[in-house]
Amino acid sequence: MALNYIWAALILLGIIAGLLFILGDTACLSEITSSTFEMSKYAFEIILGLTGTLALWMEILNIGEKIRPPHFLF
Repeated sequence: MALNYIWAALILLGIIAGLLFILGDTACLSEITSSTFEMSKYAFEIILGLTGTLALWMEILNIGEKIRPPHFLF
């Protein structure tokens, strides 16, 4: 229950700090928007790489299940 209040306070403080930052400097809004899109592109590229790695290891484990190694190894 206490964590709900902590998270709510953190979210509200973040919103208030963001509004104060934007009101102090109106040019920063375009910088925030452009950096958000740049970071989302970067995150998408990372996800594509991790998806390939995940698919590779899932297939290796699938092959391992079909081989059925001896039980004394485990």
